[in-house]
Amino acid sequence: LFERFVRLLASCAKDRSRSNDPTHRRNTRRHQVPARLAQWFVRAFVPPLFAPEKVHAKAVSASVQSLLDCDSLAERMEATKAEGVALVRSGKHAEAEGPFRRAVLMRSSQGKKTNESVSVEGADDATARLAAQCYLNLAMCLLARSDGDADQGVALKASAAQVTLANQEAAACCGKALELLDARKDGALCAKARYRKGVALERLKQYEGALEELAEAHRLAPDDLAVAVAKKRVKGLHASQ
Repeated sequence: LFERFVRLLASCAKDRSRSNDPTHRRNTRRHQVPARLAQWFVRAFVPPLFAPEKVHAKAVSASVQSLLDCDSLAERMEATKAEGVALVRSGKHAEAEGPFRRAVLMRSSQGKKTNESVSVEGADDATARLAAQCYLNLAMCLLARSDGDADQGVALKASAAQVTLANQEAAACCGKALELLDARKDGALCAKARYRKGVALERLKQYEGALEELAEAHRLAPDDLAVAVAKKRVKGLHASQ
């Protein structure tokens, strides 16, 4: 039937080019056949658009299906975060921003639906740590964008204004992550947040604030070489200012 459909379309196009010939005017009804057959073809070969709910569910992507299978907010956030992490590991930092943003919005929207204020001090909240991790991952993607990192071999070209906005948002994300974390329980994550905020402030040429953040990151993670190097670099830039 598919081959017949293709042949009829070809003959339709051929006949239309000769439609001015009186001997072919009697065949104009043939032009209606492909249209009818096209409707059948779409219904037969695109079932997700017309099938019942159970059939349509099979056509959704794996990431969406995993969200449908999750019962709790924490599970949905974890599944969305995992989607972003997979994209980061593939070098797709720009695409990974979306899942991390969605995961954070899930928590804030859930608080509005239940008319409960989601506490920023909620270290006991199962979703608070997940939200903080997503904020930090989003900050990493934004820093990669402002650094002109490559996304699958294609250089990310951004204007100066876009780079500034990316660094500002990265610093803000780290600040939100710090509000959700307890330094006594999540020292490693707090150090990571301080470090990335310091790097973002350094790129914004706010060296004093960057030095404060990096000094705190170094206090929390004294063995982290990247933090020590960044602190020394910013200290030199601040002194020469």
